[in-house]
Order: sequence, then structure tokens, then C-alpha cells
Amino acid sequence: MTEERSNLKMLQPTDLPTTDNNNSTTVHLSYGKTTMPLHLPPSVTATIIRKKPTPVPKSASSVIHTALDNPIGGPQFTIENVVQSSSTSACILICDITRPVPNHLFLRPMINRLTTSGIDLKNITVLVATGLHRPNLDEELEELVGDPWVTANVAVINNYARNDDDYQNLGVTPTLQVPALVHRVFMQADIKIATGLVEPHFMAGFSGGRKVISPGICHHTTIRTFHSAKFMEDRNATSCNLVSNPLHEAQLEIVALVRAASATATPILALNTILDEHRHLVHATFGEIIDSHLSAVSFVRASAQVFVPRRFPIVVTSAGGYPLDKTYYQTVKGMVTPLDILQPGGTLIICSECSEGMGSEEFIVAQRKLIDLGSSEFLNTLTNKTLADIDEWQTEELVKSINVGRVVLYGPRLDDSAPTGVERCGDLNEALLEAIQAVGGAGGGAGGTSQQESKGNTIHVAVVPEGPYVVPFKKTDTTTTIHTLSQTIQTLSPAVWSSITFKDALSPNYLSSWLKIKKHTPTQDLVQDLEMVIQTITLNNKRTAIKNSLIKSAKSTFKTYQKERSKANNNVEIIAPISATPNSVVSVGLHQLLKPTAQDVLCDLGCGDGRWLIQAALECGCRCIGVDVEEERLQIGRARASALGLEHLVELRNGDIFETDLSECTMVICYLFGESTGKVKRTVLRTLRHGAKVLSVSFQFKQDEGATKENGTREEEESRLELVETLEKDVERKLLLYTWFNPTVQPYM
Repeated sequence: MTEERSNLKMLQPTDLPTTDNNNSTTVHLSYGKTTMPLHLPPSVTATIIRKKPTPVPKSASSVIHTALDNPIGGPQFTIENVVQSSSTSACILICDITRPVPNHLFLRPMINRLTTSGIDLKNITVLVATGLHRPNLDEELEELVGDPWVTANVAVINNYARNDDDYQNLGVTPTLQVPALVHRVFMQADIKIATGLVEPHFMAGFSGGRKVISPGICHHTTIRTFHSAKFMEDRNATSCNLVSNPLHEAQLEIVALVRAASATATPILALNTILDEHRHLVHATFGEIIDSHLSAVSFVRASAQVFVPRRFPIVVTSAGGYPLDKTYYQTVKGMVTPLDILQPGGTLIICSECSEGMGSEEFIVAQRKLIDLGSSEFLNTLTNKTLADIDEWQTEELVKSINVGRVVLYGPRLDDSAPTGVERCGDLNEALLEAIQAVGGAGGGAGGTSQQESKGNTIHVAVVPEGPYVVPFKKTDTTTTIHTLSQTIQTLSPAVWSSITFKDALSPNYLSSWLKIKKHTPTQDLVQDLEMVIQTITLNNKRTAIKNSLIKSAKSTFKTYQKERSKANNNVEIIAPISATPNSVVSVGLHQLLKPTAQDVLCDLGCGDGRWLIQAALECGCRCIGVDVEEERLQIGRARASALGLEHLVELRNGDIFETDLSECTMVICYLFGESTGKVKRTVLRTLRHGAKVLSVSFQFKQDEGATKENGTREEEESRLELVETLEKDVERKLLLYTWFNPTVQPYM
């Protein structure tokens, strides 16, 4: 069998695959509070899919304190700085028992910081974000909180989504018209803090952050609306995806409505925890709820999103172990998460303890309806509903699994009559052997790969021990190339790396955003260009050759991206790919170069999610205008601005930057390709007033030599940019500050 060496390094000794006298290999799957042994016979080639290794800090409590002391976005988001003299109450949200969040590590430190800042213990409430799950009471509540001091000193209450009087109606979300009814205790608190676990989620992309508010502490009408088929059948409502994900977008807009309806202007805070396969705390982020969550998502994505080179006729997985596998309802997550690597018609085998049985009565009703009607008719009953029946969305997700292949459940604690809608087995290992025999007997495999499977009598089996906490994807040619490019780059010497001026093009995330892998199929020419870069770097360490081949590849990549995105945005010219500037670069650019004040008007041409503008408005109080054609990025920015109460200062417009009037602006930010800067200078900047500041990220404006006279000589242009300062040392991206000289336009006084 095969398993990546890098993954073996992270495993506990008891979890390492072992070999017995029959040469079969044993892998342990998460199951309840223990593990379930899976015996892989020597006749199969097994791929064990685990999270990428993450170092485990020596002290989990230090991870929490470091996050609280160093919030994303800066020190203004510490609890001590957010609590104002007028603040008298606080509400901390925690996830319910279905999530293994280490509440015992952070609740008391948070509460202590609140009381030290002046909030009385009696005015602090811990609210369990159950959504529509059952409440957590008595001993289970003590287990959930994990610290007797907390339950003894502050109020701990559950969300009851069907108690109408518990909720404040905030209206509907502007884009998708989701009714936003949020728990009054949270709404009335001066200090609002969400806490949770960030992990892949098969509907919302990732858990944690905004999801703890909605659905966590929302009324059933809110929850049932964005669990209706309109949302659930959207192809973007899937694991590890936030772009155009309707659930994520609705959650962001609900956060904005909460912020707008709050009595105080304090930001909503969030603590996001990340665990490894063995439930060790490996990372945490804290700060404003949206930014801190996105930072945690970046960390999780790097570990939990795993690419494999093929699909498999057999996939064996788990429901994630305790507490996630307490019910069959939650087990469905493990059936959906690995579907990208299951061959059509293949077999997915899953083990789950199901110690509490099926789940809610409503879920059981939905399951019986599925069995009675069949998957097609069941889905037809959902399409016209604006309010989904409670918990039927989990059955809707189950249909996705059974429509791909055969699903076999090992759940011995479920009654034989339980309406699972899938096949049941009495022994996990016997189920595997039967599936192997079926593949071999069929000539090798399902999904049209029988010749490949039978070659050399090899049957491929994928094993995902941690279940839905790991999301496997089948590599495409492009993703494989990008990964190889990334790995090759890591071998470059510092001297060679420092010689490359176009570093952005080497970022796997940047390349992925250009290619839009999930939505577009890159041309073969593009793949070949990237492979050429790899070969050049590997075989030829001449700095000039590396740089030239890299730039050629980047330009080719961008042409593909440019064509696709222009078509998607009403043929508006796309002049630069999406690339989010690191917050550290934003801070340096604002405070060391631009230095805006409340009297300035700042414009970002190609603003993306508006992070430059939001930080400038928040920290400097200036008015900000952003222009971009990528509406999905603008929506994220608007939600952030609203969550921070900055709508009166930040305006994010969908439009063509070449048609932007800058006459009221004193400062301009550009992050555009070198070829585009010339056009920006010849068109948009003409409307700028004399003396305005222009900050360019990464690319230098080409100096015009002047217009050509009739006799062939050149004359200097009246309007021009003059380079004032450059920052590149200790900055991830080069920053260039210019002053705009335009004597024909009145300067600002």
C-alpha cells in the first residue's frame, strides 16, 4: 500500500498503519471516542488520505492568549480595546455538543478580560449556538463548557430556535431575501463575541465565524430559508468554497444586519480555533468576525484540503468520531465530503457509532419520505419551497451521495428498522472485502476504468480515517502543475528567489485565482507554459532566464483568465487578476506612505474586497471609494464595511476603472499589471488634481517621454507622475508612492 511520508510524520504511534502475518495492513478510523480497525488486504493499493501535518504547539493555552493579544486587523480589536466605558454587558457564543471545540481553554480567559475591562460577571452570558439542534443540558452542558468555574459564575443558556419571543427581527438580507431573526440576548449585549471551530463544511464551505451566528443563534425561519433547495442545490454551496456560495453570502449579510441594528458601534469579535486529527489545538485567530474567520480559513484550507491524482472505485471513511458521529443525521456529512474522489458507480463505505440514533423526528420523517418516493421524486417535492421542512436538508444532501454510487453504512447501534436510505452492513471489514470482490468480478472497476483497475490485478482503495474533517479532491492537470511549481519554488536558493521581481505569479493561491479551477478549464497551452517554468527553474539557474520564462507564463496565464472573466463581466476589460494584498502590506502602505487623514478622499482602482479602503476608513477616518468589476468580491467588502459600521465612509462600486472620475480624490491606489499602468495614467489619472498621491503596488508606472512634435523631437508632458518613495525591504510586495503633477487642474488646498 502507499501513503505519503509527510502524512506519516504527524500520526500518533497507535494510528500508524500496521501489518499482520497475512501482510494485510490495518488503519484505524475515527469511531465514537475510540477507533475502528480497517484491515486492507495485500491485493489492494490503498491511499490513506489525511490532513497535511501541522506542528502542535507545546502549550494550547498560549495559542489562545497569543490570539487574544494579537487580533487580526490590529490591537484595536483586543477585548480590552473594544470594551468602552459605556459597555455593561457581553455575550459569548459557543458551538453545541456536535463540535469538539476546546471551550475549556478560552472561556475563562475571555471572561477574565471582560471583567478586568469593567463588565460585571452577572452581565456576561454564554449562549450555546444550537441552531435547530437539541439543547445541551445538565451533565452534557458541563462537558460542553469544560470548566466548572464558568458554569458557576456566568449564565449559560441554549438557543431554542422555535421560541418566537427570543428573537429580534432585523429585516431581510438585501441580496437573497433571507429573514434575519437573531437571538435577543446577543443583540442586546454591548460586547458580542462568537467562538467556534473552523473546519470544512459540506454546505457553507467552512464552519465557524459568521456561521455561529447564522444558523447558530437564529430563529427557525432564518435557518429554514437558507437551507431551502434554492440554496442547497446551488453548485457553489459545497465544501471548501466561499466564492458565490449562497449560504456564506447570506451569513455575511446577516452579520452586517446585526452590526447595523446594534445599539453600540463596537465590532463583533470572533475566536476561531483549529484542531489537528488528534484534536490538538494547533492554531487560533481572533479579531473582527469576518477578517479573523477568513484568516483561519486560509490556515485550514492548507491542511484539510487534500488533492489526490485519481478517483477510486472504493472509498472507506468515517463520520469523524465523537461527538460528530453521535447521530446518523451528522453522519451524512461523511458521506458527502469525499464524493469528488468516488468513481461514478463506486462504493462508499462509512462507519459511525450513532450512539444517539437517527437524530430529530423531523429528519426521520424526511428519510422515510426519501425511501417511499425515491431520490428524484423526493427532490421534486423540495424545489418550490421557500421554507425547508426542518432537517430535510440533510436528506437532500444524502441524495447527492446515493446518486453518485453505492453507500454502505456500518452503524451497529442503529435499529435494524432505521430509515437510513442506504445499505447496511454488520461488519466493516467484510463490507470492504465484498466491495473489492465486486470490483474484481466486474473486470476491475466502476466508472469506466475497468481496464485500469484490472491491470496487474490492482484495485485502488481510498481511506479517509478522519471523515468529513478532511476534504479530498481529484487533481486536475492544472492543479497538479501548480502544486509541482509550488514545490519546485521551495527549492530555490534565496539569491535566485530575490532576483525574481514577479513573485506574485509564483503563488499557488494566486495562480488558482487566475485559473478559477472550479469554473473554467484552462487551455493546454497554459499547462505547457507552467511546465516550462518548472523545467527552467529546475534545469537552469540563470536568473534572467528564470525571470523571463516566469513573466511569459504569467502573461499567458493572465490572458486565459482575462478572456474568461471579461466574458463573465459584460465584456468589461479585465486588466489584473484577483490577488488579495496581505494586511501587513496594507498597514505599511497606509501609515508609512499615504498617511491619509479624515480630510482625504481615497480611491482604489480594482479594489477587490476593499481591504485597503476599509482599513483606511477604520483607522484614519477618510472617505473611500472602490471600483471593481468582480461583484462577488465587492459583496464581501460591503459586508465587512457594514459589520464595522463604515457604510458612511466606504463606497464600493461595480464599474469600469477607466470610466472613473477621480476629480474629488486626493489619493489613489493601483495594483495593476505594468502594461495597464500606462493606460491608467493616460486616461483616469487625467482627472486627478495637482498634488494628489498615487500608490502603486508591485508595478512601476512607466515614465512618458512626452508627445512627438512635427519635427520628430519630444516635448515633456504637462501632467506627470513623480516617484517620491519606494518600499520593498521587509514588505511582501513592493510599494511605490508617486505625486501627480497636473498644472491644468486646481490643486487641493
